[in-house]
Amino acid sequence: MLTHDSAHFSASEFMNKHSISIYGKTEGGVTREDLEAVAHWNDIQDYKSLIKMVSTAIAKFKEYAKELIIDQHLIDSNESDFVRM
Repeated sequence: MLTHDSAHFSASEFMNKHSISIYGKTEGGVTREDLEAVAHWNDIQDYKSLIKMVSTAIAKFKEYAKELIIDQHLIDSNESDFVRM
């Protein structure tokens, strides 16, 4: 099962932190195998390519953020939340 929360701009930072639960696992407990199982179960075509594209984009986040002149504090804060696959 896959669940997620939506962001509300009037809510506190804690309330707006993205969260996801897959098979009852959250954050660091979710594995690539879990994502692949959800994709397979939901008949998502070419899921391996999709996971790779997202992983590549996340890996380049700092590069993209610096190009857009994003404040370093925000870059560091966001990067600390990334889960590596």
